[in-house]
Amino acid sequence: MEHIIQEFDEQGYAILKGFFETSCVKAAWQECHVLVDQLTEKLCAENKSDERFADQPIETRLIHLYTKYPNETLITFRPELHLAGFFGLFAHPLLLEIATQILGPEIRLYPNYSVRPKLPEDKRTEVLWHQDAGYTSAQADILRMVNVWTPLVAVNEHNGDYLDFGAGFQFAATAGMTVAAWVQADAPVGGTGRLLSLVDASYENVIELRAIDATNGKGRARFYITNGGTYKGVLVAPDVDAPRFFGAEGEWAHLAATADADGLMQLYRDGATHATWANADGQAPNPESITYQYAAVGRNDGNSNYYCNGAIRDVRLYARALDEAELAALVAATDPQARRLPFFYVFSFCACPRTSSLLLFVS
Repeated sequence: MEHIIQEFDEQGYAILKGFFETSCVKAAWQECHVLVDQLTEKLCAENKSDERFADQPIETRLIHLYTKYPNETLITFRPELHLAGFFGLFAHPLLLEIATQILGPEIRLYPNYSVRPKLPEDKRTEVLWHQDAGYTSAQADILRMVNVWTPLVAVNEHNGDYLDFGAGFQFAATAGMTVAAWVQADAPVGGTGRLLSLVDASYENVIELRAIDATNGKGRARFYITNGGTYKGVLVAPDVDAPRFFGAEGEWAHLAATADADGLMQLYRDGATHATWANADGQAPNPESITYQYAAVGRNDGNSNYYCNGAIRDVRLYARALDEAELAALVAATDPQARRLPFFYVFSFCACPRTSSLLLFVS
């Protein structure tokens, strides 16, 4: 408890990880399902949605519901939050204990609590983490507030910039492998940014697809595999006769890397390859089930570095090598613009007669 107070005093906020029990978050998440169901019926009644998209998970359902009216996406659920499943967040015993330590014995829940769907690439839902006291009048300064923000879906320190598979991720390349994804590169992509990085504890088995000096405008890349300590790879060199692997700034491109069981390694962009994007003397990853201690999309997880700047969507990992026709069909069947995933955040805050405002982030 003392370190929380110290963080408040020194930086004006505190971050508490692993705070809410799974059951507590699950109860609130179930109420979010109710809210989205109610919204669905409202939109259908107003002829703003032709379907209910009941087969879609809640994380993507809002996107589909607002397909016809993308400029009217919901910004916040607020008056609808008087549901029993949210009470466990608001009245969590440890949270109330922290609030009383900071504010004193007399506290109350300010009625302006919200659930915010945060939709990437939707500017209307991009709300900065903030202290609500900054939005009140000067007369309210006597009320010291503690704002509480918590994610209801999995997020990370870079708000989704990479995906960590966890230390026990296992993969067996029984018939080779393919990794494919839509990538929208920022400038620069990152001199050593990783799209995919799988590394076992001994570094004897590695699969990586990475950018190399993308800042020079060449859009170079390297795809390499280490199998039992033996390194083989494909390098997209700065050949003026070869197309760039990464797209230009802000441009979506479907990127893929394959390695078949005979060792042919190839790179593809938008379902097509190039003569210089192959290595017939390459190798496939280990066909045995390997536990990759460091496994992530969007960065190297071994040293928590080498982020790939930009957006990555529809990542797919196969235990076989897809051919050019299959990759072209995959490109035609998927649309990066349609795969925006919302994040839900809920915040509440307490107040009592003192001054200033502080933030508390919990998960």
